[in-house]
Amino acid sequence: MLLELRKTLKASHDPTYHPEQFFKEPIKVYNIRYPVVRKIARDYFPKQLKHPDLILQCMELWKSGMFEECVVAMEWAERAKMKEFDVFESWLKNYATNWAHVDGLCGSLIGPLLEEHPELIPRVKAWHMSKNRWVRRASAVAFVVPGRHGKYLADIFDISIKLMKDEDDLVQKAYGWALKEACHHHEKEVFQFVMKHKKIMPRTALRYAIEKMPKELKSRAMEK
Repeated sequence: MLLELRKTLKASHDPTYHPEQFFKEPIKVYNIRYPVVRKIARDYFPKQLKHPDLILQCMELWKSGMFEECVVAMEWAERAKMKEFDVFESWLKNYATNWAHVDGLCGSLIGPLLEEHPELIPRVKAWHMSKNRWVRRASAVAFVVPGRHGKYLADIFDISIKLMKDEDDLVQKAYGWALKEACHHHEKEVFQFVMKHKKIMPRTALRYAIEKMPKELKSRAMEK
């Protein structure tokens, strides 16, 4: 099955598309546009496989290191409604090598699972101590989906404080993003948080956090 999938991925190469431009780090790609990859993932979704076998197939795709194969693995996991946090954590820690891997895992798998199971929050927040920048980014991006739905505001504030002095701009953008999504339901509280910490919050994170706020609040937050 994976052999046929890979043949189709290779045949879908688009010479006009160069996803490398979106990443600072090197990535291994077939050069396929994202909507095409998702369609291929749907077309080759192995409905007949039992859950444990599907997890193994997804693991093989992650191990390849090919960007599009990792996307297929995440699409399959989402379609199969996987709930295995340990599996998702292993993919993150062992195979994620760029921001898109992190955002895909957190957006479609880890974030929704965290929303259903708040008991996982301490494990996710512990990722902020990792030496791996992608794991640290995930400690914040995992709260984007719950934050968008008005959940876990105190935890979003907590992880933002824990990551506040992180020098990695992609980590700064991550907790800024979580704060921005929390604004949908808690604009006043997020604004107060930003004002309290703006003297030490990197400007990158601050700009993300206030992006959806009214112009007046943005101006106040950006004042030195």
